[in-house]
Amino acid sequence: MEMQLWEQVYESMTCHVEESARMPGVENAFADGSYCMQQYRQMRDAYDRLCDRLGVVDEDADVECIICCLEEIERELCRRMFCYGQRFYNAPERHQ
Repeated sequence: MEMQLWEQVYESMTCHVEESARMPGVENAFADGSYCMQQYRQMRDAYDRLCDRLGVVDEDADVECIICCLEEIERELCRRMFCYGQRFYNAPERHQ
């Protein structure tokens, strides 16, 4: 199944594809030192501390569920923003 344009951009931007498969001109938002990577590491550190407090060795199912749900929300918001960007860019009257 062929990915839609927004998916190609999203997968490239979030580093979910190999370097050779990334879309040209799309920056990896999770590159070392980037804002997204800093936030991701902060989240993972908090995750590890929470697992320690819960006495969980590898991962906690509820915390994993929370993270997965937030990732799905992020993906859906990115999809919608991409679609709105296309719609408003192509609109006769650009909205601000």
